[in-house]
Amino acid sequence: MKLIYHKKILLLFFIINVTILTGQTTQSKLSTQEWIEDLDFLVNTIKTEHYKPYTTVSEKTIDSLSEDIRQKIATYSDEKIICEFSKLTALLKWGHTRFSLPVNNDHLGLYLGHLREKRPKENIAMFSTLPVRFVKFSDGIYVESTTLYNVSLLGKRLTHIGDYTVEEAIKRMSSYISYENESAFNLLAPSYLSIAELLYAEGISNSKTSIKLTFHNDDQVIIKPIKFNNDSNWIDYLTKHNISKPKWLKNTDNGIWKIVTNDEFYTKVDQYYWYDFNPEDKSFYIKINYLFHHPEKSLGIFMNEAMATATEKNAEKIILDLRHNRGGSSDMNRAVKLALQRWSKISDFGRVFVIIGRHSYSASIMLAMDLEKDFNVLFIGEELGGKPKHIGDSQRFSLPNSGLTFRISVREHHDWTGLSNRSSVWLHYKTPLTFSDYKQGIDPSLQFAKNYLFKDVETEIVNLYKTTNINVALLLYYHLLTDPKSAVKDYSGVPYALANYLYKEEEKDRWAASILGVNLEYYAKHVPSLLLLSEIQLKLKNIEEAKENLNKVLSIDSSNSEARALLNRIIKE
Repeated sequence: MKLIYHKKILLLFFIINVTILTGQTTQSKLSTQEWIEDLDFLVNTIKTEHYKPYTTVSEKTIDSLSEDIRQKIATYSDEKIICEFSKLTALLKWGHTRFSLPVNNDHLGLYLGHLREKRPKENIAMFSTLPVRFVKFSDGIYVESTTLYNVSLLGKRLTHIGDYTVEEAIKRMSSYISYENESAFNLLAPSYLSIAELLYAEGISNSKTSIKLTFHNDDQVIIKPIKFNNDSNWIDYLTKHNISKPKWLKNTDNGIWKIVTNDEFYTKVDQYYWYDFNPEDKSFYIKINYLFHHPEKSLGIFMNEAMATATEKNAEKIILDLRHNRGGSSDMNRAVKLALQRWSKISDFGRVFVIIGRHSYSASIMLAMDLEKDFNVLFIGEELGGKPKHIGDSQRFSLPNSGLTFRISVREHHDWTGLSNRSSVWLHYKTPLTFSDYKQGIDPSLQFAKNYLFKDVETEIVNLYKTTNINVALLLYYHLLTDPKSAVKDYSGVPYALANYLYKEEEKDRWAASILGVNLEYYAKHVPSLLLLSEIQLKLKNIEEAKENLNKVLSIDSSNSEARALLNRIIKE
């Protein structure tokens, strides 16, 4: 009886273990035909649902890659197929058109939309990730956060993954990433370096279970990826070293440029938006993380309260921070614009600063464009996370067999300037963040705004041209002329200062002449502009035009010796 009993126990043990193993490993994987059906669904959706699928890539290129996947799909692993689907979607290079890899987003910070993506079907294995989060600073890619077990890696600069330099690895990863400009790529690419299956699929690592990382000073480690449902505690560099986080990281998820989803994080009003007044420098800081109304306080009520407080405190500067703003609804932008418009100092140059960056995206791009068009604000930081002219408003789709999700852009947004390929609104001053600044809790953008000293518009327009481009400089002049409050003042010397610099320092005669011509449309009797334009026209052999302008000078000021001297020179020649 004992023997029979033990045999029954052993048999039961065997059955239970077989059942467990079966549940873990023999769930029906997708067949080749099912994967092909998913591929066809993905390609057909791109072609039929995307607003303009062939603006950045040809149909032939899409068909070529999809056919290559079709021919090889029977030989690919599931992970490789998923990676190829991501590559196919990324061909369009629109940020709102993207394939969602099956990863744990909690620590990587990949942008998956305003709502958390649904998990794929049970027969699709979730990808594993490295227990580190890489962030690209202006001086390299560093470990910004990690699990407590790997805390010794915090703050180290990555130089190689496997046998590839980090630059080579990122370049290879670029084909899987949906991005529109370099700023968005800088946000996303470091996170993709932490996806083990992607590293393996691209051949950057020869293993999915152990990845070789090399840091500065040839410090090498072999690191094991963690599973999707790993619940290890994570810590970031600043927390580990007890460094006070700068203001821009307040009321975020405490991750620098880390994406969060509203079902996980956005619950309190001050996680949507908040403000702070500094009585020492009289700067008023407004942080808007989300362009949606909070149920307890709408964005309109918040902005009314914020600007009323700024007025009450007699704030000298408004600093609007959009660095964690991934968008929401562009309909909400009106609340921000109207509140700023009613501030008594809005027309004074150098009063309003807008800090933007790689995280500023979607509806946030639209807000930045509205502010650029209508107000003389100074944009600082780094470029937006997407182009002003873009195809956005993505809709989510699920592949029929795998349940993997992807998004397709369905609406085109235009750049107010009419330019077709601007990478961002124009930055007035770039304020890059180094790791050295970050680890000391320093915010270069906020420091710049606080320390900025306005001299005069004539000096500023030349400085903007030298540090940016002619369009930024001319936009300053446009705002001065079209703002009813500033238009009553005489700003004739502003374009003259720019034209004078272009002509005398860079010999850009025609640019200078064009600017002076516009200035004279508004200030027809501005003698310095007439004289400088006459001098340029003489150089360009436009003699009759030069004589006409010199005679205008004499009709305004008959004793002008410079005009008479130039006329005499014309007669002699």
